[in-house]
Amino acid sequence: MKIDKKTLEKNKIELTLEIEPSEYEKFLLRSAEKLSKNSKIDGFRPGKAPYDVVAKKFGELHILENALDEILTHFYFDTIIKEKIEAISQPKIDIKKLAPGNNIIFTATVNVLPGIELCDIEKIKIKKNKIEIDEKKITEAIETMREINAPEKEVESEAQKGDKVEIDFKTLVDGVAIEHGSEINYPLVIGKNQMIPGFENNLIGHKKGDEFSFKLNFPSPYHNKNLENKEAEFKIKMKKVSKIELPELNDEFAKKFKLKNLKELKEKLRENYKEEAIEKENRRLEMEAIEKIVENCKIGEFDDEIIKEEAEKMIRELQHDISSRGMNFEHYLNAIGKKQDELKQEFLPQAKKRLQASLVIRKIIDEQKFHVSDEELKEAINHEKMHYPENTEAHKQIESDSYKNYLINSLLNKKAIDYIKSKTILDK
Repeated sequence: MKIDKKTLEKNKIELTLEIEPSEYEKFLLRSAEKLSKNSKIDGFRPGKAPYDVVAKKFGELHILENALDEILTHFYFDTIIKEKIEAISQPKIDIKKLAPGNNIIFTATVNVLPGIELCDIEKIKIKKNKIEIDEKKITEAIETMREINAPEKEVESEAQKGDKVEIDFKTLVDGVAIEHGSEINYPLVIGKNQMIPGFENNLIGHKKGDEFSFKLNFPSPYHNKNLENKEAEFKIKMKKVSKIELPELNDEFAKKFKLKNLKELKEKLRENYKEEAIEKENRRLEMEAIEKIVENCKIGEFDDEIIKEEAEKMIRELQHDISSRGMNFEHYLNAIGKKQDELKQEFLPQAKKRLQASLVIRKIIDEQKFHVSDEELKEAINHEKMHYPENTEAHKQIESDSYKNYLINSLLNKKAIDYIKSKTILDK
């Protein structure tokens, strides 16, 4: 096989491969065997007809075309390994010559890892923020717990501030109902500011069965840019009015949550908020450290297509996150007033940073010669299995080579991030 390697801009490589008939002959034999298995050839059992007989029936070009994918895949990956090319995209294949009995010539254009020169990581220092718990958050959390556990008593009287109501509403702009602007049996507590300013105040004084309307302007800024400052008419039907009777805040209230007293409830909330704050601070430290390292390293260019693919991956991650919360992605896009292509365009700078960050981590893993021992992998596998104690199918998946590779990469990344933190984060 002849190999011609050409370096293109933005870390692309064009490989021109020329393969002789003797090199790809075994793939033709395999192709002919498959054709004879799937077709009836007089005088021969399925898969047993000689090559010449199959060639006479189907034509040598047909045999070659059926073997082509396997031929291209084999010789492309063989070249990648021999030439130690770190490809980061699927190759774009262009066949230059294809004829039975002749050399096959094709080009494969592929993106490769950009070069990187790490900065002196120890010169980068990130300062920890002091973890402080706002006591106001504790109070607000307890009030929310009281509201959630408050009994509701439906009344026939007019709604007042603090009452819980259920309404049907429709939103019209210029006399036309807006998309996602209608709800049935929508619950809200008057005064909690769930809706745009002025909306909840217009519900006060109305009782069950009342149908009415009012006009308000959407505020600016507003998450849906298309509605900012626009006047809207809201048509309302009051379906239900309930008084909320908040439980008394005492030790008995705390016992509902299997805690001894009110003091222990507050301590538990404080502990939870502290853990949350520590986790949030750790994420900030990691992100800031990696970002500063990226800024100070010399990193080659990623091809635009690779950056676009990463942005698309971020969109898919966002879609998964939104759907896991029981929300609709189209509704989300409408709420923020953007189309998916616009969102992807906005993600491009962040996508580039993510690619650069992954390159930094990979480089650190290589330079520090981090590896995952059999014991570490076994411990990670057992930890994953604990999440599915009775699920044998899940255990099989966790034991698969692909999942083991995922765990190994995760453990290596963690080692690299721990290394970065040890070198960059100041204790005080």
